[in-house]
Amino acid sequence: MSDRLIARRYAGAFYSVCLEQNLINQAEQELIYFTDTLNVNEDLKKILVSPRITSVKKKEILYKIFGTAMSEVTFDFISLMVDKKRENLFFCISEIFSLVILENSNIVIAYVTTALPLGIQEQNELQTVLSARTGKIIKLDINIDPSIIGGLKVRIEDKIYDGSVTGHLKRIEEEMSGT
Repeated sequence: MSDRLIARRYAGAFYSVCLEQNLINQAEQELIYFTDTLNVNEDLKKILVSPRITSVKKKEILYKIFGTAMSEVTFDFISLMVDKKRENLFFCISEIFSLVILENSNIVIAYVTTALPLGIQEQNELQTVLSARTGKIIKLDINIDPSIIGGLKVRIEDKIYDGSVTGHLKRIEEEMSGT
């Protein structure tokens, strides 16, 4: 089973627990705080993934750092990940947990690549069109990539819409080479 699938299961279970206790937003912020701390502290990250350090010792260290800085639910979840030897999934679980929150709010992220920045009106129009197409609320994540020459590429979940100039040229080239 892939790490991403395992992380999705843990994130989904954690979401359910947080939903019952009305702690979703707080838990999301705590997970982000936790993973941000790991990102800036290489020593802590090494301790957590080290097979030589026992789960008990790892949890003691984590409690000293985070015990009072987060809810019991979040700390217990992190402790469970340590007990299950899933420390390598912390970042993936945090990312997926945020996505699960969006999914359960009927929101999806549209990853948009454009050659030039989009104005506010263009962004609003794009959100409207994508929302009508998906039936969901769209949150845009826009990246600028001049190599696509013009137009845009959009990825929503597992679908890709390629309206870029380079995409059109590539399709024309494929059609011409196929004849």
